[in-house]
Amino acid sequence: MQANCQCSYRQAAAYMRVAKLSKDADLRTFDCGIDAFLQTFATKRSNEPLPEFTQRDAEHVLRIHALAERGAEHERDVAADRLTKVAEGFGMTTEAMVKRANKLCPNNDLTDAEKKAREFEERLRSKASALREREAVFRKLKEQFSKTPKEDLLYILTDLRIKGVW
Repeated sequence: MQANCQCSYRQAAAYMRVAKLSKDADLRTFDCGIDAFLQTFATKRSNEPLPEFTQRDAEHVLRIHALAERGAEHERDVAADRLTKVAEGFGMTTEAMVKRANKLCPNNDLTDAEKKAREFEERLRSKASALREREAVFRKLKEQFSKTPKEDLLYILTDLRIKGVW
């Protein structure tokens, strides 16, 4: 197709959709351009309720969106066209659908290395919090027992050891 056509895949797909939809439309009364034509005639919907947008749908949308942004030239065009069709199926714009998918699947657009880095940072924050808690307990015990004689401290520690607390 590229050898015979000077337009992008996405534009060619739009022309094909116009050709398919023009069977039902009176083209003599319409002169507003392809995008307006598609918006007018391609959005006819039945009264059936729209499908629910699930977590699985969100993951699928984000994979297509990643291809639309980072794929090879032809992949980007195909993915963008597919994303538009999926959005129409849910009664949303592409942007609204991707935004909703990102809310359902936060951090899904990260690479594996970025996800691992975030997990590592979260574990590090958790360990730092636990260390701060231990230091607070140590300070409290130090204040409480700073004036206690060493012999009494040894009895307390021995008693704790025998009871299995320490």
